[in-house]
Amino acid sequence: MKDLGKTRKGRVSVSPEVRQEVLNRSRRRCCMCFGLKGDLGVKQGQLAHLSRDPSNSRPSDLAYLCQECHTLYDTKSNRVLGFTADEVRVYRDQLYAELEQNKVEWRLTIRASKAEYSAAKIAVDKAKSILSEYTNDVDFIEGQVYPR
Repeated sequence: MKDLGKTRKGRVSVSPEVRQEVLNRSRRRCCMCFGLKGDLGVKQGQLAHLSRDPSNSRPSDLAYLCQECHTLYDTKSNRVLGFTADEVRVYRDQLYAELEQNKVEWRLTIRASKAEYSAAKIAVDKAKSILSEYTNDVDFIEGQVYPR
């Protein structure tokens, strides 16, 4: 019977809880993009094992990297000085600190009747567009209101 915790080449699957912890802390921001360019944009990416040991899936050994940076990190060459685990850890820790400090969150609830929905939706979409000019971290959730 196959060990469900293992994948190819001795790699241990990152548990869903650990994966979620890294995703939550990084908010899908690449720590190398942040460390090297100050880029806080949301990226498609992967979890990188900083020790380059695929059996080590502790949160302290993982960092969220965009696909381009993950390739750069994993590439070994005798012609180019590669990125070190310590260097990327510094970028990751700086990213985590940046995302955790000096942040303010607003919550706004708008209730509209079904007859008012179209006009309210247009206003909400305009607000989202305006706010998105200032931050990438804008989230609008629409849902049914149930009687209390």
